Amino acid sequence: MRKISSLLLALLFVSTLLAVPGRAQWPAPPPLPRWGDYDDTHTWRDAAWWWENRPDWVRAHHPDWWGDFDDQHHWQPAWWWWKQKKAAWLRAHHPEWWGDLYEGNWYPAQWWEQYNPSWVRLHHPEWWGDSYQGVWYPAVWWEMLQAIWAREHHPEWWGNPYQGLWYPASWWCTFHPEVCSQNPDWWGAPYEGVWYPAGWWWQFHPDLCRSDHPDWWGDFDDAHYWRPASWWWQNNPNWVRENHPNWWGDFDEHHVWRNDAWWMQHDPAWAGQHHPEWIGDYDDKHQWRDVNWWTARDPGFIREKHPDWLPQVQAALGPQHEIEQRALSRQHNQEIQALEQQRLEQQQELSRQHTAQLQAMQNRHSEELNALEHAHAQNHQEQINAEEQHAQQVAAMHQKHNAEMQNFEQQRIRQEESNGRAHMMQQQQLQQRHAQQQQALEHYHQQQVRAYHPAPAGGGGGHGGGGQGPPNRAGGGGQRGH
Repeated sequence: MRKISSLLLALLFVSTLLAVPGRAQWPAPPPLPRWGDYDDTHTWRDAAWWWENRPDWVRAHHPDWWGDFDDQHHWQPAWWWWKQKKAAWLRAHHPEWWGDLYEGNWYPAQWWEQYNPSWVRLHHPEWWGDSYQGVWYPAVWWEMLQAIWAREHHPEWWGNPYQGLWYPASWWCTFHPEVCSQNPDWWGAPYEGVWYPAGWWWQFHPDLCRSDHPDWWGDFDDAHYWRPASWWWQNNPNWVRENHPNWWGDFDEHHVWRNDAWWMQHDPAWAGQHHPEWIGDYDDKHQWRDVNWWTARDPGFIREKHPDWLPQVQAALGPQHEIEQRALSRQHNQEIQALEQQRLEQQQELSRQHTAQLQAMQNRHSEELNALEHAHAQNHQEQINAEEQHAQQVAAMHQKHNAEMQNFEQQRIRQEESNGRAHMMQQQQLQQRHAQQQQALEHYHQQQVRAYHPAPAGGGGGHGGGGQGPPNRAGGGGQRGH
């Protein structure tokens, strides 16, 4: 029996080398977060007790305990609400409760980040948050308890407080769109009734960002996390000058980077004096847009109103296309790396659960054998002929245990085969999406070339917009002087 157990354990560790799908098929889902804390008498209270008895304390210490009061005024966690009201209610009443489904049940972002962080990075870039002492907390926790750090490290966490609690831009744009209109730097738009920030759009729909929102400046860092231009100028200005020279802007007196449109709205005299290379014009809503925005959005306006911009625009088409190609390729490579990291994380969690289940089966088998031996020892003097019966019982128990182990391992093998197919499907989906995005980029570039290099009257077609690009006018090197 020991030899069989050792062999099975060895097979277990070999199994971790096999593929696991995008959303891990755990033998049993890991437990939900156990929200709660100790009160003044060192008695542990769950989140419902705290929300019902000390709501101000919860807002101040645990704003990440998502939930609401039911009709009987009992506090229920977010996953309870999903099961009762389904997704439509959550989206309509609490878009700030980030989470997703696993095997028909809703789990919050904290749970997904604990067990599947790379999956989150691939599928939910709109779940803002970061880790503190090994535990992931959503943006509301950081904004309530570590606001200075959050603004310094995550300027893309757009939102504001409301009645003592911080809410992200998705909540504001759903319930108070007038506040969103007052914050034009909260880049984002609705998709199928749900508001998503610019990082989500650049990951899943870069073609729409390029054509409809060319002023949503930002790019993915090495961890495949989307950062806005302000973060890049703050943390890696040389990289911006090399890769995104059209992100025009400068630092204000508080050393906060502002884009050119912000400067032209707030201090056009200073902008004209210090950055004469920022050329642009006002749209029909009297919002200033730079030449890069107009190039993407309205070629006719440039040809009719600002033909003097054409040489610069034409010269920039080729270099800008190369920049966008590199960015798209870099994004795809990061997604592939994140997918592989996701598989590794899921393998580790699956292995941990598998080992725990295997150990539990071994313990149960040992307990049953010990109980049988104990009963046999007690009755030995009275049942001289019980040896044969006892041997049969032991053999039956071993046979039962071996059948359980074989079934357990067969289930694992079937599971890993299914996981491998799912992982391959995710890879194929990433490749297909990347190919579609590449095709969209080429189509967009050809449209731009035709718009700014019209064919001569006698035919012959336009050229591809090559040549030397405009000077590197990044405009981010100096801080505003007063």
